[in-house]
Amino acid sequence: MKRLTNYIKTRETKGQRVICVAFLWILALIAFLVIRLLASHFNQGVPCLILMVTGLYCPGCGTFRAINAGIHLDFWQAFRFNALAVFLLPVVFFIFIIQSVRYIGGKQAVRTGNFELVFSLCIIAVAVVFTILRNIELFEVLRPTNLT
Repeated sequence: MKRLTNYIKTRETKGQRVICVAFLWILALIAFLVIRLLASHFNQGVPCLILMVTGLYCPGCGTFRAINAGIHLDFWQAFRFNALAVFLLPVVFFIFIIQSVRYIGGKQAVRTGNFELVFSLCIIAVAVVFTILRNIELFEVLRPTNLT
């Protein structure tokens, strides 16, 4: 299998890689715009199934509303909808940009040893702690809140 993937990588042209990355970014943009259009048409955010079933806020509750608030440059409201998303989404976006540029250039993904594993485990740990805290009465400020 490794030989096949090496063969495919060596046979791709830079133009094909650009088309692939552009297609994926356009697909993500279209998905975002469709969700945003549906949310604005129905005058509500994307419903959270975990919240509907369990009554508990997940680490993603309020993320889409936070993105919408950020688009309107209302960063305090975005922070109040989902503080974790306000800090993590720019990092994830930056990582995707770096990986896209490296892929187009024909380079391997950035490898820094165990950094990816440690970074991923830290994000998971922060998300778990954030989820626990936002479901405790004392930390009600972490719940998605509309400040109108």
